[in-house]
Amino acid sequence: MKPFLFTILIISSIGLSSKAQDKLGIGVVGVYNTAISNPGFGFRLLMPVNKVLSVSPIVNYNQGVIEEMNAGVQVQYFLVSNSFQKGYGRYENKRFNPSLYVLAALNYNKWINYFPSLSTRAKANNFLPLPGVGFSFGGKGLRLISEAKVNPIWKESMVEVGLMAYPFNGGGRKSNQLRCPSFK
Repeated sequence: MKPFLFTILIISSIGLSSKAQDKLGIGVVGVYNTAISNPGFGFRLLMPVNKVLSVSPIVNYNQGVIEEMNAGVQVQYFLVSNSFQKGYGRYENKRFNPSLYVLAALNYNKWINYFPSLSTRAKANNFLPLPGVGFSFGGKGLRLISEAKVNPIWKESMVEVGLMAYPFNGGGRKSNQLRCPSFK
C-alpha cells in the first residue's frame, strides 16, 4: 500500500495544464487476466496533462486461482483525440467521437496467495511494466474505455473495460461566464 500512496503523492504534485481537454476523470473497470482466467475489478483517476497526454493512477484487484492486487501509474498518449481547440488555450470534447491511445504503466503487484510457480521471476511482491493500447468513446460527462495490456515479464495479457465519469467537465450545463453584449 505504501508504493500506491507514494505514487498518488507524486502524481498529485505534478502541475496539470489548463490547456488539457478534460478536468478530472474518475472510473471503475472490470479486469480480466487472459493467461490465468482471473476476473477482477479496479478503480482509477484520469488527470490530463495536455491535449495528448494523461496520467492515471490505478488500483486493481483480481481474485481466482491467483489472488493479487495491483497499484500503479499509467501514462496515456492519445494518437486520435476527441478534443479540439476552442479559442486560445481552451479545448472542448467532440461528443461521441472515439479516442485511441497507447499507454505505458508501471504497477506494484502484490501476489496475496503466493506459491512457487514455474516462473522464477514471479515473487510475492513485483514491479511490472505494462505497455498497451486503449480506446475510449463517449461524451463530455461519461465515457466507455477499453484497454489491452501486456506483461512482458510473465508473458501474459490483460483486458480492462469500464466507465469513466468526468463530473467537472460541465457536460450539458450552461456556462455561468459573462457573455459579451451583441451589437445590432
